[in-house]
Amino acid sequence: MVRPILDRFFVLLALVILRAFFRAVEVAGRERIPKGRPVLIVANHFNGFVDPVILVHVFGRVPRFLAKSTLWNVRIARPLYALAGMVPVHRPEDRRDRESNESAFAAAHRVMLRRGHVAIFPEGTTHDVPALARIRTGAARIALGARAAGAEQLVIVPVGLAFDDKLALRSRVLARVGAPIDLDTEFETFVARGEPEGEDNEAAVRRLTTEIEARLREVSPEYRDAREARVLARAAEIAHRTGLRRHHAQVPLAEQEPLAQRLAYAPPAARQELTDALARYHLDLDLLGLRDHQLVPGYTPRQLLADFLWTAAVVALLAPLWIPGFLLNFVPYQVVSAAGRATRNPVMKGSVRFFVALAAFPLVWTAVIVTSDVDGWLPTLGLVVLLPLSGIVAVGVLERIVRAFRAWRGWQALRDRRALLGDLLEERRRLVTAVEDAAAQVPPGVERRPSARAGQATG
Repeated sequence: MVRPILDRFFVLLALVILRAFFRAVEVAGRERIPKGRPVLIVANHFNGFVDPVILVHVFGRVPRFLAKSTLWNVRIARPLYALAGMVPVHRPEDRRDRESNESAFAAAHRVMLRRGHVAIFPEGTTHDVPALARIRTGAARIALGARAAGAEQLVIVPVGLAFDDKLALRSRVLARVGAPIDLDTEFETFVARGEPEGEDNEAAVRRLTTEIEARLREVSPEYRDAREARVLARAAEIAHRTGLRRHHAQVPLAEQEPLAQRLAYAPPAARQELTDALARYHLDLDLLGLRDHQLVPGYTPRQLLADFLWTAAVVALLAPLWIPGFLLNFVPYQVVSAAGRATRNPVMKGSVRFFVALAAFPLVWTAVIVTSDVDGWLPTLGLVVLLPLSGIVAVGVLERIVRAFRAWRGWQALRDRRALLGDLLEERRRLVTAVEDAAAQVPPGVERRPSARAGQATG
């Protein structure tokens, strides 16, 4: 009875955290998630404890996460792990006395026998390389073991997580749900006739691990390094922005990321040409003090006036909510931001912000509730809901104000430099052409470029 209540709480908490941390959370392929069936979720792991929060939001429930046992060395976090139902898994490099994972795997099997969800990051740890790391065999062993234990209609669902800028607060994230592996339908693909069906079948484990990696690679970012990821994402964003109609509209990551990934497989000469074109275009933009979103699709007086009036209306109508929200949440938000800046390891920034937010915001909210004159459980519950809600509204309103101000400044800049825009637009056209040419040189259905670590399954 307690577990469902905790799960609903964590689903709501995940939504609040994501609304605070990200400007947008896009989900592509959600219709691929099966209903009423046991599910093993496998996902890439680029952003520490932020990744599980995203998966909770994507699936609308709390899977039982299997995580590396070394996380339990942080004693202060153990109560949170217990509340979330996390299960420790011992990796080969972590074992001191060769602890067995039998209990962890058995716990996962019990969940799937009840048609529940289990989640695992098969890379084994979080990392900062924008490519899928070596896939371990744990996910395949769990799936085969659960099926042998009697879990029917088991489905393995791959999820690729891509971040616009995982180091920044209020960036964007894309979760892409890949093609599921229906273990009943595809069982003979992995387990040959006459072979044992459980997790001890090493050949079946290797075959299923290879398939899990292939499906996860289809939806996960795969770049040579962080620089290539940023360059190609920027080029893809500019190419897609050409079709936008409103100056404040953003290119959806669901459109930007597949194009950027496709560009990564273009011939080296084509990639170099678009990189050079991007560098020239950005240099020209900087010399004129402009940004691409100011240049295209551009501004019209009618749009600017409409946005200004709408922003003014939002600011006025929501003032009773966003002003207190700003005042009450300003300090903990700054604490979270400072904690992120103080963390030098890029891999840990998201996790540090997550844990600091879990401490700072509830601490301030509790102090407000305790010192308030509110009496009765119902008004107190209303205040509990209002405090985080007002903070989220405050962030949205303030971002709208900043956007309106920047739009006005952008229109002024374009008006003052109108005589110089011809060459700049021509440079932009060359860049978009370079992107289109590079993408056209990638054969349709091209397989993902294997990384240096691909295909090396370990336990």
